[in-house]
Amino acid sequence: MRKTFSAALLFVACFGFAGIDVTGKWHGKLAFPKDVEKLSKKKDEIAAIKQFVALSAKMRVEMMLNKNNTFTVNIFDPAGKKSVSEGTWELKGNSLFTKTLKRDGKKLGAKETQKKEARVSKDGKQILRILDDSPVPASILFSR
Repeated sequence: MRKTFSAALLFVACFGFAGIDVTGKWHGKLAFPKDVEKLSKKKDEIAAIKQFVALSAKMRVEMMLNKNNTFTVNIFDPAGKKSVSEGTWELKGNSLFTKTLKRDGKKLGAKETQKKEARVSKDGKQILRILDDSPVPASILFSR
């Protein structure tokens, strides 16, 4: 009985997300901590952080996950200027791994092409990525 339960649990853990299709267009929304004042004790740094957060909140982010395991992310700044990232993606369980290979048409170096992980919700309707490379703690939530 215990072996059967363990085998069933392992199967669900490994393949529970296999039926989720993440391909298609996703819309991202950036999120920042509400208490950015706690990120620094210097007034000029706090002002810069608030300005960064305010500008970032006006950005538009679109992600296309293609069936051939490539992706494109378009980021539009508040003035409408577009930045494009391209690369490959892989889904393992509820973890979506992306590897950016080009940014604005230019190939990236080895240090810049590290895999980044995001989490897919159980229902497959949202993807959450913690932005560990942001100057301010942030996350991006993608939905369809």
